[in-house]
Amino acid sequence: MYRVKTIQSSDAIGQIVRGGRRYRSRSLVAIVAPVDGGDVDGAGVTSGCVAYVAPKRLGNAVLRNRCKRVLRAGLQMVLAEEYTQEALLSNDIILMANKGTIEAGAGDISRELADIFPKIVQAKN
Repeated sequence: MYRVKTIQSSDAIGQIVRGGRRYRSRSLVAIVAPVDGGDVDGAGVTSGCVAYVAPKRLGNAVLRNRCKRVLRAGLQMVLAEEYTQEALLSNDIILMANKGTIEAGAGDISRELADIFPKIVQAKN
């Protein structure tokens, strides 16, 4: 089973947000930046990293943590697909919750990610 590495550094997240391409759906925003191989900005971030972000405007900490759990579970559901693994190996990805994530379940998120990941792979080629 493929294991997803998470981004821990806020500097690395900021760099991806500034230089990444955005893919929007009803329940999330995926920000994708290609990895140039090796570390990004010396922050210890390697290829295939994912960050789960829920901004404070969504609500209290309990709600934000639920949104991140739903994003994580949705990604785990589509992880077996080949295009998902290809996108994760060559890109750093930020999955950002929005208001639609509050009502969404992991199944809804997985369907949206299944629509987004082929676009990421296709944009790379």
